[in-house]
Amino acid sequence: MSDLMKLTEVSSIKAEYKPTVQEVADRVTNGTIVFDNISQRGAVWNVSRKSCLIRTILRNGDIPSLNARNEDRGEKKVLSVLEGQQRCRAVAEYLTDSFALQLKDFNCIFVYKGIEMELEGKKFSELPAEFQDKIRNFHFTVNYYNDLSDADANEMFFF
Repeated sequence: MSDLMKLTEVSSIKAEYKPTVQEVADRVTNGTIVFDNISQRGAVWNVSRKSCLIRTILRNGDIPSLNARNEDRGEKKVLSVLEGQQRCRAVAEYLTDSFALQLKDFNCIFVYKGIEMELEGKKFSELPAEFQDKIRNFHFTVNYYNDLSDADANEMFFF
């Protein structure tokens, strides 16, 4: 029995927030979404992986929810992302033209509102306004926790 870890209920309050991609990108840029907790590993997705996320958004596909800890840092309230850093970084980077889509292994012709577009090699600014709006207005789900301890945050990330 001594080898077993004692499990306790997470006592912090869980809430849900549904920001658009544009809101997430803006918050990453202005530092109110951060990735500096001890669970994070840094930016690791390559352009192909980021491109698949953008393609999924355009297709209105399912994106896993983000998990974050709500924190007060002086005068600033931030969401410290526990799970979902790569998704947040990818959309922030795409909206600022930091990469062009690389979708060689997938269908790259996308049709939306009667507009047909080859996606391969396109930066955000090169997309028609309708496509840009579809990406900007896509909603993520963020589960966030108030008063979440470091131990609970780590367990949530690893399990």
